[in-house]
Amino acid sequence: MYNICCWQARLVSNYDYLMYLNLAAGRSFCDLTQWPIMPWVLNDYKSSKLDFADPSIFRDLSKVHLVLSSVLESLHLRLYALLP
Repeated sequence: MYNICCWQARLVSNYDYLMYLNLAAGRSFCDLTQWPIMPWVLNDYKSSKLDFADPSIFRDLSKVHLVLSSVLESLHLRLYALLP
């Protein structure tokens, strides 16, 4: 609970908080099958400068990364429909 309060009060960086969550979940750098997970939040990797006030630079977090494009989404839905 202490780490959550520190993160909410901005006393701890996002990276440190995510590392805390990963370690609390049993993930570590010692085991390649349990490597820490860091979220992929940006959508724009081509611009030389990012305007963080522009919501289009962030990816749609309501979708998994496999269905971010319409082509991949339709492929994913077709494959999902084939599951028993």
